[in-house]
Amino acid sequence: MKRSYYLVQTLEAAKQLQTSLLKASISKEQIHMLCKNDSELAAMGLNELPLTQRKDIFSDIEYGGLIGILIGLLIAIGLIPLGADTIDLTPVVFSGIAFAFGFVGIVLGGLIGLTRENYHISEFRDQISGKQCVVMIDSAESDAKLAQLLSTSGVALQYLKEEDDDLHLEEATKGVPMTM
Repeated sequence: MKRSYYLVQTLEAAKQLQTSLLKASISKEQIHMLCKNDSELAAMGLNELPLTQRKDIFSDIEYGGLIGILIGLLIAIGLIPLGADTIDLTPVVFSGIAFAFGFVGIVLGGLIGLTRENYHISEFRDQISGKQCVVMIDSAESDAKLAQLLSTSGVALQYLKEEDDDLHLEEATKGVPMTM
């Protein structure tokens, strides 16, 4: 599945594009919008980007858990030289310390992830001004078929980029701006 990013100039154009794509058998779950003021999207019946795609929650949970487990392991290893009379460092206690710190890292990572915007989205925030809107279309269709659907929508849009979610590419291919 590929995600294509397009810039439209107004919310009305985004609504018209969404309606056109829905008629062309692309489901509403495959179309997402991102605007300067996202609260206007729901008022117009547009499909806004879910929280899990707007924020870096999952990647920060992974990093937080990993960092927490590593810190817990370092602390547990640091307790090994202590005598048996201070702490009984059984394997259960050793792993309990590591996993307790890992859990704290997961929670903190999730909270930090809620505050950070996803890197896919942050690059477009500067390009969006006023009533402009970024439209993201998830499609398994060929590039030619999607281009055909977009050209028949009657909406002027600018191609921003495309990325292939199947391969989890870090760098999306940059496209040449095109106006239809």
